Amino acid sequence: MKKILCLLLCMVAGFAHAESGWVMCQPDSKVNIRQNPHRNSEVVAWGYMGDEIELDGRKNGVWLHCIVPCETGEGWIRKDYVSTDPPEELEEGTYIIEKNKTLARTSIGGKVRKKLKAGQTVEVYMVTALWCVTEEGFIKTNCMVFQPKGDNDAESIFGECD
Repeated sequence: MKKILCLLLCMVAGFAHAESGWVMCQPDSKVNIRQNPHRNSEVVAWGYMGDEIELDGRKNGVWLHCIVPCETGEGWIRKDYVSTDPPEELEEGTYIIEKNKTLARTSIGGKVRKKLKAGQTVEVYMVTALWCVTEEGFIKTNCMVFQPKGDNDAESIFGECD
């Protein structure tokens, strides 16, 4: 009986650290989920934009261990392609860059892909509390303003750009 109780407690403790994450990438691409935490390891599954994955708390440098329900697999994914904030529903309208030299990156916190100008509009595919996946790359949400369809006033719904 003690063994069964201990086993159940260990299982509950192991699941207590699990949290949801969401894959962030361009809509026409996929993120590799690898057998081991390095880029030359075998790909065991893929994550697509907005896929929910389970993060079990194991980390190794820039890698997070995850379980991918759709692929019925598990493996390692780079943390710069994962948001722990759930995607928000996209409203119909225009997303506008708020200030000059806003950085579009290759991934969350990744290399600079492009510098954007204030007033430039971008197509947004996915929004979380901190990042937007756009046609130009990954942009911090607080560097954009949103103009609802049919409204002439853009409003900063994301806060100050840093």
